[in-house]
Amino acid sequence: PLSRETREAACAAGGDPYEYALYGGEDFELVFTISPGRLDALKSEFSDFTVVGEVLRKEEGVFMLHGERRIDMKGGFDHFSG
Repeated sequence: PLSRETREAACAAGGDPYEYALYGGEDFELVFTISPGRLDALKSEFSDFTVVGEVLRKEEGVFMLHGERRIDMKGGFDHFSG
């Protein structure tokens, strides 16, 4: 999910909001994995999370689906570059 603020900032700067969210370096969300069989148990304890994807075989690559469009990911933000 993209915040309203991220969308507005990208629009104001003429940028892509997904580029900002994925590669901007302001990572303030906790991301974790859980086996599909344990998802119902997690839902019974917590309601304030969003399922954003699934782990596939390495050969599938790393990508995001936006509707029917597949977007290959270029890697995350590198805090040590530069």
